[in-house]
Amino acid sequence: MFSIPKRIVLVSTLTALGSFSFASKAGAQYEQYNGYSQQQVSYQRASYQAPTYWNNTNANPPEILPYVPFNNEPVAGANLFQPPPQNVGRINQPPVQYYQPASRSTPNTPHLSAERQRVIAAAKRQMGIKYRWGGNTPGEGFDCSGFTKYSLKVTGAKIPRTAAQQSKASRTIKRSSLRPGDMIFFKTSGKRVNHVGIYLGNGKFIHAASGGGKVMTDDLRKNYWQKRLYKYGTFLS
Repeated sequence: MFSIPKRIVLVSTLTALGSFSFASKAGAQYEQYNGYSQQQVSYQRASYQAPTYWNNTNANPPEILPYVPFNNEPVAGANLFQPPPQNVGRINQPPVQYYQPASRSTPNTPHLSAERQRVIAAAKRQMGIKYRWGGNTPGEGFDCSGFTKYSLKVTGAKIPRTAAQQSKASRTIKRSSLRPGDMIFFKTSGKRVNHVGIYLGNGKFIHAASGGGKVMTDDLRKNYWQKRLYKYGTFLS
């Protein structure tokens, strides 16, 4: 059997130990200069969540929604904020007729109380009754003060008989306060009130006219009456 000399074994052993020592020393020096060789590297797991789209019909929609081009396709060189025009044939529609509601005209007269309306109605019923000096009824005829006294009787008011007495007893009012049913007093001759009528509105009055020979309407704006006008008075509220 072949045997290895002891000298050769010893030399081989020493050589192997020297190589191991050199490798260990070299590894230590490498670790000294390589700062990353012994570090523990920790990794943080990234959390990724797929985007969710607004699809809750019960919630309020987002303030800004993405613009969807016409037919869901972008149009090069076109205004993306307005869909391209479509070729739509002309639609024949029947002509539209507009109807204007009938206007409701309101008479330009102040609102009258029931008392004033009764006085005006009673006075107008005497239209055409003949004039008679001292007359107090439709049957015998009227003079001016008899006519006014008879017309105001429907209100229950008891007023004096003559024009001068009625002027003195009535409440004097301004022209701006004159309303239908009030009285107008005149001095047609002399310095004494001797004529009276009932105002109808719109510058007109009704009276028993000696010149006309009957109960009639007249225009207060005539120069004749304006020059002889004395005052406006009333027995009504």
